[in-house]
Amino acid sequence: MKLTWLVLVACPGLCAQEASKLTARELFYREDAAPAPKPKPKPVKPVKPVPVGNTTPTGVPVVPAAATNLGVRYNVLQIVDREAKKRKPVDPDKSFREGDCVAIELTSNRDGFLYVFNRGTTGAWQPLLPSPQMPDERNRISNGQAAMIPTEHCFEFDGNAGTERLLVVITEKEEDARRLSDAMKESGGKTPAPSGQTMLAGGKLMHELEEIRAGQMIGRDIRIAKIGAAPAEQSDAPNAVYAVKTSTSANDRLVLEIALHHE
Repeated sequence: MKLTWLVLVACPGLCAQEASKLTARELFYREDAAPAPKPKPKPVKPVKPVPVGNTTPTGVPVVPAAATNLGVRYNVLQIVDREAKKRKPVDPDKSFREGDCVAIELTSNRDGFLYVFNRGTTGAWQPLLPSPQMPDERNRISNGQAAMIPTEHCFEFDGNAGTERLLVVITEKEEDARRLSDAMKESGGKTPAPSGQTMLAGGKLMHELEEIRAGQMIGRDIRIAKIGAAPAEQSDAPNAVYAVKTSTSANDRLVLEIALHHE
């Protein structure tokens, strides 16, 4: 009994030391602690899954049990055949050109709520998921279930060179989901006239986003690993990116910005 007590007390420090040596990919699959409890939301419309059996469109197996560290794996997919809806994973740092069309394949290693916002070259924020036309429908994402953003279409680059930024919020907090859903419902996805130097998709929505981003401290507690075009592990898709929280909170959120460059 005494030995057990010592182990339980010492483990957090030892686990933290061990975790500090792990890559983002290793943290993404890490399950050496008790699984985080699942949130208990009201029944909501789920994110539409990708009908590809046990693998994602990039051929990567789904994630098994809930991981210790909340994280996401994503690929930027370029559409190479629109009629056949054929996509291929490309380097996320690639510079796209006018007419190129891309989508994001995203997989979480825990259950939670998923929100995606776009900030284009004009500076305006636009809700992408859930749909601005249905802001009261909170989207759920399940552990290991791939989500396509957008689901049926793609982001097509126009002639305005610059950087498109996607703000991805994966949260296990029902409070986050309620706040964002209420703010989206109030804004209706509309973009008002510029205020100062920033164009906002609804004042309340922007306020909630900034509150969540400030609480998250983007980049400070996230470990990121980019897989190359020739991955060392067979289970990895080419050009995949892992972004994982270094903390092991049971009720957590991850806020990630994905930049898409076009010339």
